[in-house]
Amino acid sequence: YSVYILNNLGTLYHELADFQKAEEYFLAANTIVQQLDETISPGTAMISNNLGNLYSDLGDYKSSRELYERSAEIYLELFGEINYDYAMVLNNLSSLFIEMEQYGLSLEYSKRAAEIYKKVFGETHPDYANCIINIGVAYSFQGNYQLAENNYLEASDILLSAFGSVHPLYAQNLCRLGMVNYKKKDFLKAEGYFFLAMEILKKVISESHSTYVELQNDMAYLLIKTQRNFKAYELMNDVFQKKFKQIADNFEWLNDNQKEAYWKKESEFYEGLSYFTNEIHKEVPEAVGLNYNGALLSKSKILEAKISSENYYREVDELREELAYRRRLLAKLESDGSTEKEKLEKLRSESDSIDKRLTLSWPAYAQQKKNLSITWNQVQQYLDKDEAAIEFVRYKNENDSLYYYNALVLKKGDNNPRLIKLCKENDLQAIASSGTYSTYYPLIWQPIDSLLSGVKTIYYSPTGALYSIPFHAIYPAQGQGDNAIPSKKQKRGVVESEDVITEPKAEFLMDRYTLHQLTSTRYLAMGLKSKAKVPIGNELALVGGVNYDYLKGRGSSKHHASKDSHSSQRSASQLMRLTYLKGTKLEVEQIHQQAISANWKSAVYQKDEATEERVMQWEGKEAVPILHLATHGFTFPTYDFNDTTISHQSLSYQYRYSTNPMVRSGLLLSGGNWAWMGSDTLSRLGAEQNGILTALEISQLNLKKTQLVVLSACETGLGKVDRSEGTFGLKRGFKLAGVEQLIVSLWPVPDKETMELMTLFYADLMQTQLPVVSFEKAQRAMRQKYPNEPDKWAGFVLVR
Repeated sequence: YSVYILNNLGTLYHELADFQKAEEYFLAANTIVQQLDETISPGTAMISNNLGNLYSDLGDYKSSRELYERSAEIYLELFGEINYDYAMVLNNLSSLFIEMEQYGLSLEYSKRAAEIYKKVFGETHPDYANCIINIGVAYSFQGNYQLAENNYLEASDILLSAFGSVHPLYAQNLCRLGMVNYKKKDFLKAEGYFFLAMEILKKVISESHSTYVELQNDMAYLLIKTQRNFKAYELMNDVFQKKFKQIADNFEWLNDNQKEAYWKKESEFYEGLSYFTNEIHKEVPEAVGLNYNGALLSKSKILEAKISSENYYREVDELREELAYRRRLLAKLESDGSTEKEKLEKLRSESDSIDKRLTLSWPAYAQQKKNLSITWNQVQQYLDKDEAAIEFVRYKNENDSLYYYNALVLKKGDNNPRLIKLCKENDLQAIASSGTYSTYYPLIWQPIDSLLSGVKTIYYSPTGALYSIPFHAIYPAQGQGDNAIPSKKQKRGVVESEDVITEPKAEFLMDRYTLHQLTSTRYLAMGLKSKAKVPIGNELALVGGVNYDYLKGRGSSKHHASKDSHSSQRSASQLMRLTYLKGTKLEVEQIHQQAISANWKSAVYQKDEATEERVMQWEGKEAVPILHLATHGFTFPTYDFNDTTISHQSLSYQYRYSTNPMVRSGLLLSGGNWAWMGSDTLSRLGAEQNGILTALEISQLNLKKTQLVVLSACETGLGKVDRSEGTFGLKRGFKLAGVEQLIVSLWPVPDKETMELMTLFYADLMQTQLPVVSFEKAQRAMRQKYPNEPDKWAGFVLVR
């Protein structure tokens, strides 16, 4: 009986949207079943099904499917195919396939379930109605709205007869009828269904229940279609507040995989909010503030949650280690009868202090989570009169199914942020392939210009395709604009490209403004400005002049440039042997000499010493304030198995075609050519690592004490863009490792000019110890030296 009691409690908490407690009770029931060794029993099948329901709601479809299929197997083995419980699980699988957008499979499973219910109960049973509802949902997603409506109407008659009009299942089906008529653009009919459903649900469930909240959301969209924009805003604002509470209650306790799955579902609401605001902002300016708050909450949500938890665990581990050391030392001194009272008291005091910090560390972690609830009003408080904050947002337009971009501009004294419509994503993608600068201006900046009078400093947070755009090098064309010419310079990476020459008197955005790229402008309300004024530590580790052909036990190879080293290959997949980068050797040696002259502590690793093992040792207590990596970098696009330019035998095949974008980005270190060309020679000779350091490997390091990472390599700021989460690549890897400031590149950077930029940067950094200030100065100096060649200086950006 205890199993069924726990299961019922889990079901109750699931209905109340308390997913944490629901999972606890379901797992407790499952533990008892396992202890009783009842792996094939109705109880096991029941719990598997209910856990499947829970994980489906959380967006963890993989786990949900496995649990449903296990439940179905047990019911089939115990009772055969013509069985109520077996049909129930088939219908649940049908619902899951709808969530997974596999509508053909959904129809297959719901029709199988319907046939079983028809044989068991007939065609007037509520469970048969649930099956034909799922069939209707699948039809609706396939665009067969009339077939969908017919199914919903048939189901409504069954549910009304079985339960009466005041029942949640009947109300939910009215919601479906409302939505299918919304899609048919019969808004008056849709509103009638929505209104009736809302009145029923108010009587039978809480207004914070997810079903009711989703209905409110649908009604808000209908209201803007019928020109009742302020009423739509009020409703959407209520939905926003309820959604926020659900996330606050249910997000943090999930494991990493569940967080990603859950947020994948929830993030659709925030993307939709940008479309919603786009439609009503002129009549209801308050909606822009809601959109801004949504961007603050949703941008890099998974990244920030991981950083927060990793920092907490790292801090706890470090404090425990320190406490254990002091307690052991104190115990030894007391056991030895030490009479050094001051030393003993100091150790006791330090131990008590660390113990207290451990006790308080969880509240500190909780405070980090609260940072995600920052609103635009709080960001505004940290802006000066000559400053602006811009949150770029991306949304799918309901009318043409294309993606668009808007800018949410916030200045001191504004009553609300301002929404500025920008462009289609297709337009940006067309420009990206040509590699120009002036053509970006009318699409993403000219529309904002009128709001920026008197503004000197801009904090901006990109999204989507905007992550790969060098904002500081955008300029308005006065004549013909940019001119692309073939590049003959060695690039610091796997890729080479054309150089772009601008107009003679181009006025770049960096000439007008001081630009700061942020992961989210909420950082302004988290002390970003004050942090930028804290001097960085005066110790650095440098890697450059790497011998990519190094083999353990063999002397250093002489470095010869490949005959192909100056080719204009565009594909990042070219598997030529990576060439030695002479400029990186000169770069790190110059920086090292600058550091020694400035009385900084500096370590430089070149040639055979620049190993992956060496870099991975600079973590935890061995971490240095500044880590500078000058080498080849790579970022492969989303894998495409139609591409046949790479051998399956090559080890780099696993990097290029990995389904994990954090594996498709990385850095090449000593001996990396062997693995890059498909050989396991390094590993066979006893090396711990293969010389290819991926973003995924970096993410597992503890670099909390590293204040700045400079990636003087190609494409280190790129990666797979995942909605508002940003880029999945090296930048994310170092952020997850605990690094707050990164200098990364947006394209294949030139070897010689990169060396110039970096030496200028460090020369100033060793005076100011302020990376933000010094990087801006260095980039401005390069802009003056190469006024019409942004390729030589605009490829790098400092990200915080």
